[in-house]
Amino acid sequence: MRSLIGLFLFILLLIPAAATAGNNAADGLQQQVIRVADTKQPDIELFVTQWCTYCNKARAYLDSKGVDYVVHDLENDPEAARRKLVLDNGGLAVPFALIYGVPVRGFSEIAYDRALQRGQQVN
Repeated sequence: MRSLIGLFLFILLLIPAAATAGNNAADGLQQQVIRVADTKQPDIELFVTQWCTYCNKARAYLDSKGVDYVVHDLENDPEAARRKLVLDNGGLAVPFALIYGVPVRGFSEIAYDRALQRGQQVN
């Protein structure tokens, strides 16, 4: 199942690059990275799938902390799937959280707490 999702996410990453007329795939990816860097993103983002139990645990944990966050469903949002691949250096694991700019792969209360604490110190 994970290999199918990985293939699906890989294909989604290639679509915008292939559709870029007159540019090669690397140029398309570079434009995508620039577009991501130029937009203001929420402080906390969570990239999830419907079937992932750890994604549900991550959501419940963030809810218990009372923090605002944005959920990106990778199965239903191709743009979020492409963005997650860029942010996670091609990683396919979920959940993937971006907490105050700190990438957190998988779910660990300790890792989430550390990222939340760092973000609160900066903000």
